Amino acid sequence: MPVPRPERGICQISAKGVKLLIDDRTKHRGITVGIASIIIGGVIVITLISSFFSYLTEKKKHTSPALESKLDEMEKRLAVLESRADDKDELVAELANDVSFVNKLIGEQTVNSDPSDRKRGAD
Repeated sequence: MPVPRPERGICQISAKGVKLLIDDRTKHRGITVGIASIIIGGVIVITLISSFFSYLTEKKKHTSPALESKLDEMEKRLAVLESRADDKDELVAELANDVSFVNKLIGEQTVNSDPSDRKRGAD
């Protein structure tokens, strides 16, 4: 009695035993699973790398308390120096105004004086 042929991808029964048939779908299924696992593995690796660099960035942002105290001290020193520089700038501006005023007074005296007065002073 002939054994009916099963559909593709199922098993075939014969007098010698059971024989599994491999069809095209089964071959492609292995390739598809491989490609999918490569894609998923790549996504996982990219995620891990980005997480690692994010961790390094956060670690650099957080400084030690000793460095923070030194930074605060330096900022205070800078503020004091800036205030001193502002005071000196104001003093220089005031002195410049005084010098220009004195120069104007000297200039007016020389213009208003007679040339004959200069000769008398030289004698």
